[in-house]
Amino acid sequence: MQNELKSLIGDFKTYLTEQYDPKSFVFGKPLQYTPLKKKKIEVLFTSSPPIQPNLAPPPAAPKKPPPKVEKKSPITCNAQKAPLPAPVLTPWFKLFAEIAPHLPLCQNPTSDQSAIRIKEAWREKKLAPEIAIFVSQNERSFKPFLENLNNALSACKGRSKLILVDPFEKENKWEGFLAAKHLKLILCPDALLFSLPNLLSQYTENPQKRLRSLGKTPLLLLPNLKIYAQDPALKRSLWNVLCQTLPS
Repeated sequence: MQNELKSLIGDFKTYLTEQYDPKSFVFGKPLQYTPLKKKKIEVLFTSSPPIQPNLAPPPAAPKKPPPKVEKKSPITCNAQKAPLPAPVLTPWFKLFAEIAPHLPLCQNPTSDQSAIRIKEAWREKKLAPEIAIFVSQNERSFKPFLENLNNALSACKGRSKLILVDPFEKENKWEGFLAAKHLKLILCPDALLFSLPNLLSQYTENPQKRLRSLGKTPLLLLPNLKIYAQDPALKRSLWNVLCQTLPS
């Protein structure tokens, strides 16, 4: 028993020798406790930018595809065009087509009214007097007054004439009539002028100078002819205006 105890003590002593410093351990004396020196641990905090959370950007909304534009097919007319009638070739056309096939043939020649109008323009110019007084077939009640005015102008101011406007307006021969160089003045009731669209197309006006003209010929517009029958004093005013316009 003692031997076992000694062996146990020896093992314990060996264990203590290996674990602790032998200088600080003496067998048979109590162990001295040497407290460990405390070391101050200083933690230095350095200023650093705040850590921002790594937030991923929100996912972009999916782009809508552009609307598809349907290409409209051109509208085609399935209706068959009626074939043109075959030209009626006279013997002269047939002969000309054989002699000169490279030259086109015109079945329907253009109208020559404009050429005829130019050709006969001298007739309208010849009809134009120095002073023209326009009248219409519908103004027969005022014809005596206009005839007296025409006679007075022919005697004092120059060759005057009553011009019936209906045939000129119907055939639109105003251009040749108004081109006469010896035409000095035209007298026309305003209501009559605005009832003739072909003649009205030749009308021009200069409000600043208070001048009116048909083509290049001066125009004197007459008011409603009834007022001259109602107030004879207006006839004298009209004559004074004519004397100022046509000095002798």
